[in-house]
Amino acid sequence: MKKYFIHANGSNAGPYSLEDLRAMRIQKTTPVWYDGLGNWSNAGDVAELRALFASNAATFTTSQNYSKPGTRSTYDFTKDNLSGNIGAKTPGKNFAVIIVVVVFLIVGIGGFVAYRIFQQSRAERLQAEFFDYEVEKEQLESETQALIDSMNKSIEEAVPPSDYVSPTYAGRFNDYSGGILKVTGSDDQHLIVTLDYDNNDGCKGEVSGEGSLISENLVQVKTSGGCKLTLKYSVGIVTVEESSGCTGKHGSGCSFDGIYSREK
Repeated sequence: MKKYFIHANGSNAGPYSLEDLRAMRIQKTTPVWYDGLGNWSNAGDVAELRALFASNAATFTTSQNYSKPGTRSTYDFTKDNLSGNIGAKTPGKNFAVIIVVVVFLIVGIGGFVAYRIFQQSRAERLQAEFFDYEVEKEQLESETQALIDSMNKSIEEAVPPSDYVSPTYAGRFNDYSGGILKVTGSDDQHLIVTLDYDNNDGCKGEVSGEGSLISENLVQVKTSGGCKLTLKYSVGIVTVEESSGCTGKHGSGCSFDGIYSREK
């Protein structure tokens, strides 16, 4: 449903529905705006709002004609009770008026009492529904946590602790062109890294060493032969970059560089 904003009394107000604007009896010159209208426009210039002013015009053209009381100089005081004409009003009419007032009071009080009873019943019903919601919420949270615990336990049982002690950085990765990267270890500062490479281009080599986490998602690997590797971790993959001293490990024209994906 389209919502309208208006500018009145020096500030913007809204959003309002079309029925809200009808009840507010806005003028044709009232600035309005809605999402899709380029700039503020007078309400009379907006096609869908023109019906409002036709309705307003019909309402105001039907006027009530009330007679004016006579002036003091033409008023006939002889017909007023103050002139002594006390018998003009009968006790029966006064009694009828009192009965009508009493009936209205009884109906009003009864309606108010019924409304209060309805409100109290509604509040009690909402409170009961909220209690049921809280119970269902706690049950769902408990079942969800139990499912998470079960999944974590299954993962721990499925992954051999000797190969995957550090689940964030350890694992087996494959570049699918002949390279296998395997990372194990006791913690993130003592990772054992082995890289075995053998592809169809004749590049073949193997290197191993100890890696340590030097910054978030970045592992530095040093080997006994002087080859240095950098492992950059992201979601599901490891990017391997040679730093120096690795030519003797795989031969000239070859490289351990590549993107290795975590094996499922």
